[in-house]
Amino acid sequence: MNFHKRVILIISGIILALSMLEIGLRIGGFVFYFCQEYRNKAASNKRGTYRIICLGESTTAAGESPYPGQLEEILNQSNIGLRFSVLNKGVIAINSSYILQQLEANLRQYKPQMVIAMMGMNDKYIKYYEGIGAADSLLFNKFKVYKLVRLIGKTLWGRLRGQISDNCPPEKNHSGLGVPFDKVVSQGSQPPQTNPNFFSEENSLGKSPLFKTGNFEEFMERGKLFRERKRYSQAVKMFESAIKLDPLSPEAYIALGWSYQFQENYPRAEEMFKKAIGLSPENLDAYLGLGTCYRNEVKYALAQEMFKKITQLSPKSYEARLGLGRAYLYQGKRLQAAEELKKAIEINPEIDSAYIELGICYRDLKQYARAEEMFKKAIEINPREGKAHLELGWIYQYEGKISEAEEFFKKAIELDPGNDKAYAGLAILYRGLKQQETSDWYYKKANQIRLENYSLLTVRNYQRIKEFLDRKGVKLVCVQYPMRSIEPLKRIFEGQSGVIFVDNERIFKEAVKRDRFKAYFMDMFGGDFGHCTRKGNRLLAENIVNTILREYFHK
Repeated sequence: MNFHKRVILIISGIILALSMLEIGLRIGGFVFYFCQEYRNKAASNKRGTYRIICLGESTTAAGESPYPGQLEEILNQSNIGLRFSVLNKGVIAINSSYILQQLEANLRQYKPQMVIAMMGMNDKYIKYYEGIGAADSLLFNKFKVYKLVRLIGKTLWGRLRGQISDNCPPEKNHSGLGVPFDKVVSQGSQPPQTNPNFFSEENSLGKSPLFKTGNFEEFMERGKLFRERKRYSQAVKMFESAIKLDPLSPEAYIALGWSYQFQENYPRAEEMFKKAIGLSPENLDAYLGLGTCYRNEVKYALAQEMFKKITQLSPKSYEARLGLGRAYLYQGKRLQAAEELKKAIEINPEIDSAYIELGICYRDLKQYARAEEMFKKAIEINPREGKAHLELGWIYQYEGKISEAEEFFKKAIELDPGNDKAYAGLAILYRGLKQQETSDWYYKKANQIRLENYSLLTVRNYQRIKEFLDRKGVKLVCVQYPMRSIEPLKRIFEGQSGVIFVDNERIFKEAVKRDRFKAYFMDMFGGDFGHCTRKGNRLLAENIVNTILREYFHK
């Protein structure tokens, strides 16, 4: 065999190996979206149809017989002289920023005449930085093999830098989070805390005798104090100053990464955590921060890689098991999530949040007795854990245990007077007991809280979607969630025209009053609604059809 044939054979072998690795990395977890895209492609290939895209989270993507498919069927039975194609672009466990970031690509690919949006439910719970799309649009970034090689390369480069640098400072005895790694519990929403007794009220910023020299340790302590007080911009400045004094300190980059993360500036947070990994390839804090960052960005496969890396370096890390369990849960992989969460609890049985997440897994799997046990355990550990009380209220209500449900909903309100979901749960409960006046009061209270606390992220992203669709000449239909008041949604576009609103409050309340809640909803994740059954999605689709035929097609 001559030289050229050998080269071709080697290159072909490498390409084949990389291709097999890429396929292997992508196997699992994609069946749902493959089927969804298969149906979308079939719908988009229909010629001469009026094309509609449905945008949203799991309430659009999932449930029994999701509403977009039923929407197409009902529209095509309306006989108004048009044929319709409806595409389901709902995605599980994302927020409105992700929907906005994907909007242009969806319009370019499918060229719809109408967009139906039902979104905002996840904006308070799932973070996603809309600026990440630019980096991810690069060709190589679409390949998981490339991302894996890049991560390995950075790790090797970090090791090499550590070997050739004579100026590298000795390892610090504490982590960049301000406490030893084994003491950290990553919630993904609250900053890691320094010792609350380290600073007294008198020892505040600007007066502390500790803060005189402007040295590395001083800037780090200032930054941690700012971060504890949620003054993240000042924390960033402090950690940047620390890095200028010691540019080879992994802990400074980790601390800066967490500060960016709490500002929801995930690209910068990623950059800082990766720099820390480059400097210290076995730094568990850095992998924890990067994994949490990826999870918040809805990059679940990458988040899993980071948390798995921690388990390889430290098999007894409950933080990694907890993070991995959440990543699986947010992808709908409840069995895998439950296994990781159980491991986290075995390692550290005192984490109330792990019991709550595991309870949610069991609840979604309809294993209500086990879910109840987990939520009660969370309350035993932390009696002021409002989410566990709320979850127990939903379970008891779903099982028809009215007095128990009432007790836990009221306790959830006592712990958090702004808990609209608990008020909504009580509204449904009293409606079922035929106590209409009491039910109306609780509904009114829930809606009042929602009007006062409607997410600014939801408001901004809805407005941006409308502006973009107006420029493209695409009609926007805004759908409110079942059982919810349409008023907060209308308030977003107050003084503007051209939006069609679909009100699902009255029609679902009347349906639930006539029939059981279980007939229309599979769960109660929203407090007064949940993921729809086939019957619930049918009612949702019928109401959307009736609204757009009446208000847009004038039929």
